[in-house]
Amino acid sequence: MLNVGIRSELDHYACVVDLLGCAGWLEEAEHLIISMPIIPDIAIWDALHGACRVHANAEMGRTVGNLLIQSDKIHDGRNINRMRRQRISTMCGMKLLRKFSYIAKTKGVVFDIEALAFGLMYTEPGSLIRIVKNIRICNDCHSTIKLVSKVFKRKIVVCDCYHHLENGQCSCMDYW
Repeated sequence: MLNVGIRSELDHYACVVDLLGCAGWLEEAEHLIISMPIIPDIAIWDALHGACRVHANAEMGRTVGNLLIQSDKIHDGRNINRMRRQRISTMCGMKLLRKFSYIAKTKGVVFDIEALAFGLMYTEPGSLIRIVKNIRICNDCHSTIKLVSKVFKRKIVVCDCYHHLENGQCSCMDYW
């Protein structure tokens, strides 16, 4: 990074990776991560993963996603893989959402929204579901989670507590 007399910390790198990712400069963001003088944390790799989804770079997204799953013991991917091994299907939920006119907009989506299905299946009815992910949420996921909050009568918090969803409404008022 540019030397301006400030010691670069993980938050600074995460911000630059996020900016590069927003601009679609995924290779540059990946190069920055690899060349960092400090070990990148999960948030930095997650920022690149989110940018891969937004810019439909499935190949890099899979690579980074697998790295996240392997390196983060609490990443949703481990639970999703467990669901698949146990042959737990999320299709019933998808059929129910289609009854409410849900149509998936899958352009640029690297991983399914199975983490939400896992939360619905393994938490008490009516309890809060908290989904931790990158600061950005795609339009399709946002619409889906709004619908799920209404259909299943659940409170759902996504990201950094910016999105509080309940009864089909979000605290962001659909502007983020």
